[in-house]
Amino acid sequence: MVTLKGPKPAMQRRDVPEDKIRAIASTARHLSDYWGSFKPSSRQLAPEVVYDTSMFFSLKNPSPALREALKGKRLVDIGAGKSTSFLSMAHLAAILGASEYVAVDKYVDYTNAEEIMEKVINSKFPDIVLRAINEDMLEFLLFQPDQSANICMNSVDESILASNIRFATEIYMSDIAQELMRVVPKDGVAFGLNSPALDMLPDFGFTPVVNGLFKKEW
Repeated sequence: MVTLKGPKPAMQRRDVPEDKIRAIASTARHLSDYWGSFKPSSRQLAPEVVYDTSMFFSLKNPSPALREALKGKRLVDIGAGKSTSFLSMAHLAAILGASEYVAVDKYVDYTNAEEIMEKVINSKFPDIVLRAINEDMLEFLLFQPDQSANICMNSVDESILASNIRFATEIYMSDIAQELMRVVPKDGVAFGLNSPALDMLPDFGFTPVVNGLFKKEW
């Protein structure tokens, strides 16, 4: 077990009006009903994992915009998935100098996820704060302070959410895009692959930089 320099700082959460919480929870519940048979305990992480550092974005030649946005800043990975996925993104965040990486997923058991990340990532990059949170990704974003984090999301599409409840999926994706507009700071980024919410970002004022990478310039 890696010994960090000190306790993790508390994660800030903003106050949200009750009507907004109810509206978001109602949309998320449609998807939760679809996934009802998938309990977190059925997807537990293995204590030893092998991860692919070439996944998603090249570590050898990342976009300058990505490097500039992540250095010294938070990266929140929504729909982070299993250890093969979140370890790749945590490694990317650490290499590019991010101060914190947060993996968020409702349907993967993250009981030992932070321990795994600390063992694999903090052994080489002791300064980055690593967190893993079991929570619906839209509800998690709702409580994040304004302009507080860069965001990544990979393969968060209709097949992952609820392909048989299309109207709920479309609303959910649109709500995520709106929250990204609020949470991502000026000159920050949202990036990833195969996630329709990212494709909506130009409509919310984000500028496409390279395939799958969008910068907020205001």
